[in-house]
Amino acid sequence: MQPSNVPTGPETLPHDGLGLARRLAGSGCGISLLLLLALLLPGAGTVAAEGPADDEILIEEDAGAAEGDSIVIDGEAAGMQGDGIAIEPEGGGSGEEEPVVIDGEPADVEGEGIVIEPEGGGTGEAASVAVEAAPAPESGERESGSLRVRVDRLWAEYGYFPASDSYTDQQGYLHGRAMLDWRITPAWELRATVRADGYYQWGGVDSNRTRLDYGESYLRYQRENTRITIGAQAIIWGRIDEIPPSDRLSTVDMSRFILDDLEDRRRAAPVIRLEQFIGAGKLDLVYLPWFRAAELPDQESVWYPVRQSSGQIMGLKSTPALSAIIRNAGFTTDAPDGNGGFGARYTGSAGALDYGLTLSRTRQSTPYFRYDPARNLFEAQYPRSWSVAGDMGLEAWGATWRLEGAWFSDTPVTGTGGGYDTVASVSYGGGVEFYPGDGDTRVNLQLTGMNMSDPPSDPVDRTDIYSFNGSFETPFDNGQWRLGMRFYIGLGENDVYLNPKLSWLGWEPFEFYLQAHYFQGGDGTPGGFHEDDSLVTLGWRAHF
Repeated sequence: MQPSNVPTGPETLPHDGLGLARRLAGSGCGISLLLLLALLLPGAGTVAAEGPADDEILIEEDAGAAEGDSIVIDGEAAGMQGDGIAIEPEGGGSGEEEPVVIDGEPADVEGEGIVIEPEGGGTGEAASVAVEAAPAPESGERESGSLRVRVDRLWAEYGYFPASDSYTDQQGYLHGRAMLDWRITPAWELRATVRADGYYQWGGVDSNRTRLDYGESYLRYQRENTRITIGAQAIIWGRIDEIPPSDRLSTVDMSRFILDDLEDRRRAAPVIRLEQFIGAGKLDLVYLPWFRAAELPDQESVWYPVRQSSGQIMGLKSTPALSAIIRNAGFTTDAPDGNGGFGARYTGSAGALDYGLTLSRTRQSTPYFRYDPARNLFEAQYPRSWSVAGDMGLEAWGATWRLEGAWFSDTPVTGTGGGYDTVASVSYGGGVEFYPGDGDTRVNLQLTGMNMSDPPSDPVDRTDIYSFNGSFETPFDNGQWRLGMRFYIGLGENDVYLNPKLSWLGWEPFEFYLQAHYFQGGDGTPGGFHEDDSLVTLGWRAHF
């Protein structure tokens, strides 16, 4: 038995045992090189050019500019040599309005720089303006043989639990991450990452745990439209925020429950990955040669999903008989040997529509506790399941619209009598992201749901779950401050999570923040399980 719905952000993950593993979103990057030229000329605005090289493109200044200030970029201007590009006044211009030549290969430019100079090599005021070329794809960002060793991130946080009947009174968290990047050749890259985490709580039930772990560490080969990665990665597939149904590959980090953002609630796992870029689309093939189970907190931690003292397992409805068994039974979370499964995902676009199709057969990384009465023992199960998923995104009406759904062949469930079974289920969600008034405030709103197919009669799991969740953030005081909120609200049942946060960003690369995590809910919900564990945290974080 185990929670069939556990939020891993402002989220509820219905059918994942402890409910976190099914909510990952994937990402990929293109291989083609995007060249962006931002030209700063006296009296001119921002210049951007797009379209075929032989098209003449008129670039005008903001409203109110002088009539003669418009500029024409002509890819085949007369008098140019080689691949140069001429920028000249509309209509050809003459006299003081000298045409300007952008020459992509000047003799006096270092590296990838581009010099803008008057045609014929003149030396007027605008004779030497440097324009940085757009960065190349990841495989070519650094020169061959370059080696970087750096501290990537540092993080410290203190938390206080104000409720008198909370599980503990205070907690602390320390985190550091270091990284080695070696560009062996233009096509080969080696990365090694190590992380250290310290989890501490005191006052009430004490717990202290320090752990050293690997992060993303791999050998990667990239050539033209192909990228092959062997090693440890945190792969997030899907489209909707926080709880994408499409993903079944990554390893969930439950050490701090849902206190952190999604990317910080995932751990790297061993993978063999092939990414093939096909035009505007990408085929992503992943095999997990070794299964890595979810990272669980210490059993005495406030965030451990089992409370034997109260006879509760997060996400399961309480009954007197079940609570008595939980108080007196043993628990094991041993993970099975063998591979973690495989997955395939194709992403592409059709006009204004982006879409993704996913097929996978994997183990869920979070444990589902199955009771063995003969041994009076709850054993962790990590069932394999087929998953077929689809998602789409559309930019329209000043917003980004997302839709995603997935079918799962084997979702664990337990009846009131203690019988363990797996049934089919579906998870789905839709959302919209927008910036009110085209400003800097970002709002993301989502509706999500999960339904089990033919569950046993009167199960202790939640078989139908619906929620309204999302986030917003807004910067102010010239970006030195940021106010944000994550939230999850159950529909049809009492299950609430609220996470307001205030950050000061005025001293880069540091962030200082004050935030609260509020839980409230009914029987069997994650909010109800942690109802007495609401807390306030004060933290410092640096990303280098």
